[in-house]
Formats: sequence, C-alpha cells, structure tokens
Amino acid sequence: MATLIQLAIGISLAGACGCRLFVTLLVLAASTIMGRITLEGSWITHPQTIVILILGTVIEVMAFYRPRLDNLMDAIALPSAVIGGVMIMASVAYSLPLPWRWLVAVVWGGGIALILQSASTLIRAQLTTCSGGVNNGLFATIELAAALGITLMVLLEPRITAIAVLVLVGFALRYLYVQIKERYDKRTKTESVIR
Repeated sequence: MATLIQLAIGISLAGACGCRLFVTLLVLAASTIMGRITLEGSWITHPQTIVILILGTVIEVMAFYRPRLDNLMDAIALPSAVIGGVMIMASVAYSLPLPWRWLVAVVWGGGIALILQSASTLIRAQLTTCSGGVNNGLFATIELAAALGITLMVLLEPRITAIAVLVLVGFALRYLYVQIKERYDKRTKTESVIR
C-alpha cells in the first residue's frame, strides 16, 4: 500500500511539474521539511536548494507573465519539466527496487511532465499567434493555479489527485493528437495541390 501511495504522489507531482517546475519543487521542499512527504535523501531540504527554489519560482512566475518571454521560457521549461518529473518520481518512489524505480521515474515521471508541458507549450504558442500574447497572462495564471492546486491536493489525498492528473494527461494527449493530425493533414493537402 505504501508503494501505491508513493506512486500516486510521484504521478501527481510530475503532473504539477508539467505546469510549473519551481513552484512544485518549492512546495515539495516545504512539505518535506514539515514532514508531510518523505523523500529519499535530503537534497531538496538543503538551505542552498531552498534559496535556489525561491529564486527560481519568482523568475519562473514573473517570466511567464511577459509576452514573448513566456514562449522563450517554454524552450527551457520543456526539458526542465521532464528532468524534474524524473527526479521527483525517483525521490518519492524510494520503496521500489532501484532498477524499477528509475524505469518508473523515466516513463511515468518524465512522461507525464513531458505530455503536460508539451500541451501547455503548444497552447501558449497558439495564444501568442491568435492574440499577440494578450491572453497568455490568463493561461499563465491557470498553469500556476494548476501547479499549486495539484501540489497541495496531493498532501490531502494522493490517490484522487493522481487519478485527476491522469485524466488531465488523457485530455492533453487527445489535444496533442488532434493538433498533430491537423498539421499532418494540412501538409498532405498542400503537397497534393503542388503535384
């Protein structure tokens, strides 16, 4: 049962990383210090790590409210979210045997963060194209609320939070599939007209 709770926490926090990395890590650090979540090792509770997480959170939140800079941040956020998802899952699922822990961390932790961050990046790019970045602030607020909400909900009920994150991943996968299919169909139609 403890392993399932650890996996639920890891899935949830990886999903939160797909929304905002530093916010998730900062809340995780605070939760670990308060004893609400147990991690292997104390890397996240080190005072220097806390300072870096606070600075990173401030920069991350402010940057995503600046049009055009938010799109640049997406280029950094995508690989960072994947790494964060892997690190968190590996740290939380400490009761799994080592090879399984890293397999679960890469596939579930990194995969969930990748899917949610990819959908987020694509939505932000479309908002920038359609509105010139005017609506990006609203989307940044939604992402921030999602990251905080998921991270705080996992403290109360990790299993339900994990299910909610997996449903969100399902919607994100559907959205990404539709976008890729539309682009492929448009390209195929253009190539057939050229011939």
